[in-house]
Amino acid sequence: MTYFTDPRDGMRDSILHYVEGGVYPKPYMVTEFPRTGELMPVMTKFARIAPSGLLRYRGSSFGQEFQGNLFTAQFNSHRVQWHVVTRDGATFKTVDTDFFTAKDPDMHPTDVMEDADGSMLVVDTGAWFIHGCPLSKVGKPDVKGSLYRVRRKGALVADPLGAKIDWKSADLGTLLDDARPAVVDRAVELMMERKAAQVKPKTMRGAAAAVFAVSRIGNLEVLRESLSSAWPEVRQAGARQLGMAHDIAAVPSLIRLLNGQPAHVRRQAAADLGQIGDRRAVAPLLDAAADPEDRFVEHSIIYSLIQLHDAAAMAGKLGDAQPKVRKAALIALDQMGKSSMTVDQLLPLLSDNDAKLRRSAIWVASRHPAWSGRLSAALISRLRAPQLSNSEAESLGDAIAAFCDDAGMRRSLGAALGDGSFDAARQGMLLDAAERCSTNGFPQEWKSGVGRLLAHPDAAVRVAAIGLLRARGVPDMDAELNLLALDKAQSDDVRVAALSALSGRQPLRDGHFAFLIGKLLPSVEAAVKLAAGQVLGRSHCTIFKWLLPPRPILRKRMHWSYRMSWMCFAMAAGKRLVLIW
Repeated sequence: MTYFTDPRDGMRDSILHYVEGGVYPKPYMVTEFPRTGELMPVMTKFARIAPSGLLRYRGSSFGQEFQGNLFTAQFNSHRVQWHVVTRDGATFKTVDTDFFTAKDPDMHPTDVMEDADGSMLVVDTGAWFIHGCPLSKVGKPDVKGSLYRVRRKGALVADPLGAKIDWKSADLGTLLDDARPAVVDRAVELMMERKAAQVKPKTMRGAAAAVFAVSRIGNLEVLRESLSSAWPEVRQAGARQLGMAHDIAAVPSLIRLLNGQPAHVRRQAAADLGQIGDRRAVAPLLDAAADPEDRFVEHSIIYSLIQLHDAAAMAGKLGDAQPKVRKAALIALDQMGKSSMTVDQLLPLLSDNDAKLRRSAIWVASRHPAWSGRLSAALISRLRAPQLSNSEAESLGDAIAAFCDDAGMRRSLGAALGDGSFDAARQGMLLDAAERCSTNGFPQEWKSGVGRLLAHPDAAVRVAAIGLLRARGVPDMDAELNLLALDKAQSDDVRVAALSALSGRQPLRDGHFAFLIGKLLPSVEAAVKLAAGQVLGRSHCTIFKWLLPPRPILRKRMHWSYRMSWMCFAMAAGKRLVLIW
């Protein structure tokens, strides 16, 4: 998947393990779906590599260590990667290794496939394709691309398509156990043609293949038998197919799989009970919520409770002795269509002893701006708690930002800004919430608090306060910002932030300009240098000599990055000026 996050910390793309009802961190595309709490985690994280092809390797010619693992074709990085997949609770994790790489920048792998003999086919688009790809700016129609075959030296698979097999008399169970994927696929098709539901393979892989064939035959009785298989993977496969078939007769057996099973089997059973839609599963699902093991099991339990839509049962469990049960009931009740949840049901949970439940309650609160009058005081009170995790503080910030249209919340936020009883981290969170607040302008009740924060002992808080003034376009505090910008005792990031907030409203003073020019030198931290260049680019420049580097700089050879900073500034400062070196 591309863009599991906006590019950050070197990450952008991913492989994910998709489960029924899962909502994953695709920016700006998750509000329309019911949520079961936090966004689902991705399985494998990448940089901006543009994954464009995915293969699950089934054959044996590469070696047993490759079987069942993944390969990705990565357009931007000119490579194919091998991903060794192992179970991690109810999901998976991978160990990633380069498998096929190219130094040619015009080589772009766009797909990866497995041939019948176990060799790999890699599709190279070449360099003609530019539509929809931000890194392909100039098309090269003469670079047409290629098709590569990757084969392990000395690895030959005899009769890969099974052409020499006597398919009329061969035992289907034995064929399902075969190491050749094409033979297994043909055996599955024969099972369907013959409606041979009672085939008994001797391996786990063969038995799982038989389950999917029986599902297509439609023999639910045989499918139910798979729920008692000795292999967890076969139990999981059977549960999946019975859920898709909405088989009510399987509900008692699926309920039994909710406990005492490997995590991936529990997850699948929970998901299928929601698909089937029988409310007999509500109480067992709530019981299973007391010990979900991991996020994926928890998700499937809560998502099924949402699907089963028993609001009375959820409301009754909001006071359960187990905090994980209370959490599951709370989220399911809130996320049901036409939820009957009330603010009175939510309020006690905002101060619950369990930190994860409190965070979930705050998240639920943020989805109900109409309740802001009742919830504002409770949220600010929670902010004063001695122990507050980073994740809970983040949820509180989201809720405060969501409730900013309420006058009471704006007053409460104004009183909290600059309150000496809050540490730097909480003041930073409050400033961030204020910046994200949907209200227009800059509420007067925030002015005194923000003014105090401009003198806060922590530089990060001062920078955040300045950022709020800049984001809100507040001219009333320009005098304070000018003092910060001229104060040589302030850190560089504070002074540059102050000048950034002032830029566009007033010309740069000589002292300000000289300070910013000094921050373009190669020895300056990159973030400060970039910010200084941006301020210069936005500022009013009326004296041409300002565009010339200081005389000491002209007397010596300039580092290339300094030269580039000047050129960028000259271009950004206005097309009316031309700088020639």
